[in-house]
Amino acid sequence: MVGVLFTSCVLPQKARIIPVATNTISSVSFSELNLAREDYNILKTIEVSSLVTVEYANDNSVKISDDSGYTIEITYDAVGNPLMTTSSGVLRAGFLTNDYDKISYDNPEAIARATAFSRLVSVAKEQGGDALIEPIVSTNLEEQSGKGSKRTIVYSTTASAKVIVIKTDK
Repeated sequence: MVGVLFTSCVLPQKARIIPVATNTISSVSFSELNLAREDYNILKTIEVSSLVTVEYANDNSVKISDDSGYTIEITYDAVGNPLMTTSSGVLRAGFLTNDYDKISYDNPEAIARATAFSRLVSVAKEQGGDALIEPIVSTNLEEQSGKGSKRTIVYSTTASAKVIVIKTDK
């Protein structure tokens, strides 16, 4: 199932709309398939990756951006309440059907994983797949020194799975 979902994050004082395009695909463990081996074909194993960069500045602002053009910059007021100052692009989020969750603007690891899953779903559908089996996801974290008062952290996620096609009687 592929769809588009617009979610909103309610921040103190007012609601902000974060544009999110959501993709999902059926995912089951190999043992849950309950199919005989001759009931499906494994097309191939696919692997995708995504990067999310988080820049922290001393002026109480955080900039989160992914490698497909989505960026959100959040500034915090004197009390620590988040205020969205700028947002551009569309966050392309994907989920396995048993793993669907809301995306929070302040969770860069979730953004990196959802972006990788979106790419995994897109590649599986391009290959003509009906489902994914044995999905594996790994997120690594790397801190990079920033310029001046900035601190940068990069979340790198790799997701892989086997794409299957279920045989049908014709």
